Amino acid sequence: MYKLFVAPFLVLLAYLVSFQTASAASVSYRYDNLNRLVGVTYDNGMSIGYSYDATGNFTRIARGTGGADVIPPVVTAFGLPAESNSLVVAINPFTATDNVAVTGYCVVQTNSPAGCSWSAIPPTSYTFASGTANGWYTLYAFARDAAGNSSAQYAADTQLNMPQKQLTVTIQGLYGGGGSVNSNPSGIACSSGTCSANYANGTQITLIPSANDASAFSSWSGDCSGTGNCEVSLITDKSATASFSLIPKARVAGIPYGTLSSAYQAVGDNGVLEAQSLVFVEDLSLNRNVVFTLMGGYFSDYNTFRTGYTTLQGRLTVGTGTIKIDRLIIK
Repeated sequence: MYKLFVAPFLVLLAYLVSFQTASAASVSYRYDNLNRLVGVTYDNGMSIGYSYDATGNFTRIARGTGGADVIPPVVTAFGLPAESNSLVVAINPFTATDNVAVTGYCVVQTNSPAGCSWSAIPPTSYTFASGTANGWYTLYAFARDAAGNSSAQYAADTQLNMPQKQLTVTIQGLYGGGGSVNSNPSGIACSSGTCSANYANGTQITLIPSANDASAFSSWSGDCSGTGNCEVSLITDKSATASFSLIPKARVAGIPYGTLSSAYQAVGDNGVLEAQSLVFVEDLSLNRNVVFTLMGGYFSDYNTFRTGYTTLQGRLTVGTGTIKIDRLIIK
C-alpha cells in the first residue's frame, strides 16, 4: 500500500516546483527613489500599486485586473542648485519612469500633487513668487501617468541668495519747507538731499515722513504715493521723493509767502490774500491798481473756520488800488 502513493506524491511535488518557478518568473517589481515598493505586475494582467504619504505610511493599495494600470510612476532623479541668485531656479535633472508611460510632470512647494499644473515634459526651471525672501526652500517633484496615478514626492532643497536691493529717498522742500523720512526696519534716516540704503531682497519697508516746524508733508512721488506712510516691497530697486511744504504765514491761490508785502505783489485783481493769525512786523504799501481782499485770522491748516486775527505791526499805506479787510488788526 505504501508504494502506491509514491508516484502521485512525486507528481504533485514536481507540479508545485514548476508552478512556483513559473510564477516567480512572471512577476515584476517597481521601487521608488527611497527603495519603497510601489508596484507589482503579473503576466496574467493583475497588478498591485502602493502609495505612501510624506512620513512613509501606506496611503493606498490598489489592485487591478485585466490590464488595469494601478501602478504609479517613479521620479528617479530631481536636482536643484545648492544656491540661486535669481527667483528662477534651474532644474537638472528631472526624470521619471512608469510601467506604461509618464504623461505629466510637476514641481511645487508643497509635498502634495493636489495643486499641480502638469506639463507633458519635465520642466527645466521653477519660478518663485515675486517678493520671496532669501533663504532655504524645498521643492517637490511629481510625475503621473495616463491612468491618473501620481508618484511619491521627490524633494530637493535650494537656497535663494539674491543680491540686495537699494531703496533711495529724496527730500524735496517746497517754498522753503522741510522734513525728514525714517524707515522701519532702520536704514533710511534722511533729512535733506538724497539718501540710500541696501536691504535683503523682498524686505518690506515702511517709510515714515515727519515735517519740520512750520512745514507740512505734502505728498510722495516715485515708487510711493499718497500723503501718509509708504509701504515698499523691495523685490527691485525702489526710489521715492518726499515733498514738504512751508506752512505759509500768508498765501495767494495756495502759494505760500513769508510776508504780507510779498503776498500782495502776487495777488491779482479781485484776488484774495489769506494770512495766518500771526503778528507781521512790517510796513505794507499798496501801490498796484488792483482790488483785493485781505482775509486774516487763519489757523495753519487754512481751513474755513477762523476765530483769530492777523496783526500788522507797522504801517498800512494805500497809494493805489483798493483793499477789503477781514480780521486784520493794525498796531
